[in-house]
Amino acid sequence: MDRRSFIRGLAGAGLGVHLGTHASRADAGRTPRRPNVLFVMTDQHRLDAMGAYGNRVIRTPSLDRLATQGMRFERYYVAAFPCSPSRASLMTGLHPQSHGVVINGVQLDEEIPTFATELARAGYHTTWMGKWHLRGRRAFVRGSDDELPRLIDKKPPPVDAKRSRNGFQDGVHEGLDYVAYLRDLGLEEPRPGKKVRGGHHTVIEDGHSVIPEKHFIETFLTDRAVAYLEANAKAAQPFCLCVSYEGPHRPITPPEPWDKMYDPAKLPLPATVNDPMTDAPKRHQDFHWRMHGIDLPKERARLKRQLVFENEMWDLLDRPAWTEREYRDLMAHYYGYVSYIDAQIGRLMDAVDRLGLTDNTVVVYTTDHGEFMGGHGCIFKAMMMYDDLMRVPLIVRFPGVVPKGKASRALASSVDLMPTLLDVAGVKVPETVQGRSLRPVLTGRTDKHHEAVFTSFAQPNIQMRMVRTDRYKYSYNWRPRQANELFDMHEDPLEMKNLAGKGAMRPIEERLRRRVFAFMDGIKDPWRDVARSAAKMPPLAKIEFEFDEPYEKEYWVINRGVSRLRVKNGKLVGHIDCPGFMVAQLDEPVKGDDYPVLEITMAATAGKSAHFYWATADRPRMCEALSVRFDIIGDGKMHTYRLELGENADWRGKTITHIRLNPVRRRPARGSLRADWEIDRIGPPR
Repeated sequence: MDRRSFIRGLAGAGLGVHLGTHASRADAGRTPRRPNVLFVMTDQHRLDAMGAYGNRVIRTPSLDRLATQGMRFERYYVAAFPCSPSRASLMTGLHPQSHGVVINGVQLDEEIPTFATELARAGYHTTWMGKWHLRGRRAFVRGSDDELPRLIDKKPPPVDAKRSRNGFQDGVHEGLDYVAYLRDLGLEEPRPGKKVRGGHHTVIEDGHSVIPEKHFIETFLTDRAVAYLEANAKAAQPFCLCVSYEGPHRPITPPEPWDKMYDPAKLPLPATVNDPMTDAPKRHQDFHWRMHGIDLPKERARLKRQLVFENEMWDLLDRPAWTEREYRDLMAHYYGYVSYIDAQIGRLMDAVDRLGLTDNTVVVYTTDHGEFMGGHGCIFKAMMMYDDLMRVPLIVRFPGVVPKGKASRALASSVDLMPTLLDVAGVKVPETVQGRSLRPVLTGRTDKHHEAVFTSFAQPNIQMRMVRTDRYKYSYNWRPRQANELFDMHEDPLEMKNLAGKGAMRPIEERLRRRVFAFMDGIKDPWRDVARSAAKMPPLAKIEFEFDEPYEKEYWVINRGVSRLRVKNGKLVGHIDCPGFMVAQLDEPVKGDDYPVLEITMAATAGKSAHFYWATADRPRMCEALSVRFDIIGDGKMHTYRLELGENADWRGKTITHIRLNPVRRRPARGSLRADWEIDRIGPPR
């Protein structure tokens, strides 16, 4: 049977059509064959959820074997967060401010080189199987000299274009192809009215997927990856095969029997599970769950399991505190999912060895970010720079080039992966790449790489930059303005003691902040001027409303600028970190007084006109009739502004439901900020 007939047979057996028929390159025999690339990644794999990284409970024999046959990196950090930005960075060798995928749901520009485009140009056949997460409905617009970047709506490419995307010539789609496969088996709707939509969207009962293991998404992808290896083992053309597994991202629902592989009662909790976060940024505290160690009522437990296992986006702030039992239940399922994926990776490695591909195939394993799993009292992921999320596994095997069983302490970044793969393959690295090849570390010539690595969360209205040096880790939280974080990673590797702003540590913090600014300058970060200006503002600003009645109720808010508002002793007080405007929506409305004049005391570093809006129970929409316009003095000093509300202001005696303060100009010039207002007080004249 010839090779083409063999591939047709695989397709007829439901093992996928896109296996490649690329053995007949005319020039294949004229130059030494380049190494194959097998790139394997998961979604949300915590570093210590692997035996090779010191976990003595979890069973990951395949990844452990890969680590003994190659090199594992112990201080490898993602350059971007969350999923889509991280994936774009490892593909392009660029930080998110440069490749534009600053948040999930943003398209990766086809014009930006990836390791796939460069390998394909050098003669490789490139294939991506599994989770992609770079086909969004928004696009990044860098902006001109007088405006900041923004996201715009953009129609995604046709679904058929998935076969050729960002340099990958073929692929297997985690949604369309997988659902079609289940449909052929009669498993698309395994329960009446419940359909599998592909990817993370399975059908769940009692903490596990009802799809059998042999048809679960990771098994489906591995079957096709093994078939691809078999079809291309003797091809003259080198290949780059990327297998991107869905898990252990939530819903943390592996197929049976993996969901029962671990006894929750025997699992040790993370050492930081009781972190009180008293000196953490306020945003972190609001996301944080505190463990009380008590059993939950049945209904509350059901809701919690739905949150974990059914991928429902509940308002996390409203969920009751997690118990020790719940954390362990989550860990047991997470460990089971990791072990199941490990078994699939074992099948890949066995195929590589069985087909004689071992000596000429570079194998890479990594993930896009980590998982809290109880660390710092949190679950899943959040906008925090802790090692639970940012420090992830990286294992590289290449016999004869990478020494066996080595552990590197070099500081490495996910932007280094793209130039590393090209360098090992003997392919020129584009000059625009911001990472550096890890080849000198992989070959054992050195264990030094970067003096510092950087991670960015660069969503336009939420901005953080982190720098990790050999000893220190510093997070600059500037949009909205939050407390910064500084940890001595030698003395406090668990990141429990925030040293930012503390006495003798201030010079160190200032040096690290300058390092962040130098990094932003070096990559031409479009927010670099704004970040510098924000450093002059205090982390938290106070806003007050005064009332006659002594309310004691605490109000959660849904907004872009205020973390929390509280009415106490006759005052509505809170903290505001304005990213251009402030909105506070009270869960329960409060009664306003009869104020003909309102005062706002605030400082700003850029002058502009602004509106103060409010909404009432009978006028729920904020509009010009419920607003006062005033001009802000931008000298950085505190000024008090008197706002004449007038008889028609619709304030007097009304029930206030929302408040908002925003600039008239929605796109400020570079250097004029949407995050630079310090509001000291809003209330009646004193």
